Amino acid sequence: MWVYILLISSFLSLIIGSVAGLVQYRLKRLLAFSAISHVGFLLLALSVNSVESDQALIFYLVQYSLSNVNIFFIIIAIGHLLFETITQDKNVIERNNSPAERSGKSLLWVKRSNSGNSLKLLIPNYI
Repeated sequence: MWVYILLISSFLSLIIGSVAGLVQYRLKRLLAFSAISHVGFLLLALSVNSVESDQALIFYLVQYSLSNVNIFFIIIAIGHLLFETITQDKNVIERNNSPAERSGKSLLWVKRSNSGNSLKLLIPNYI
C-alpha cells in the first residue's frame, strides 16, 4: 500500500515540478520547482526499498544538498557584486532611453536620487 502511495507521489512531484518549472523566469521560483522535482526522485528511490536504492538515496541527497547550497551562494555573490559595482561607480547615469528599459526587460536599473548625490539600484523580479 505504501509503495503505491510513494510511487504516485513521486510521479506527481516529477510532473508538477518539471512542468511548472518550464514557465518560470524568476530564478528563485525555478529553484523551488526544481526542488519539488528532485523530491520526486528521492521518493522514487524510497519506494523501491532495497539496499542499492537506500545507498542511491543517501548519495543523491548529499550531492543535491551540496549543489543547492553552492547555487545559492553563487546567486548571493552575483547580487552582491552587482550591487557593489553599481553603488561604487559614481559615473553611472540613469539609462531611460535604452530599448531594453522601455520594454521592461533590463537586468538592472539605476536611478539617481533627487539630490543627485546617491544612486539607487533597482533589481527587477528576475532574481
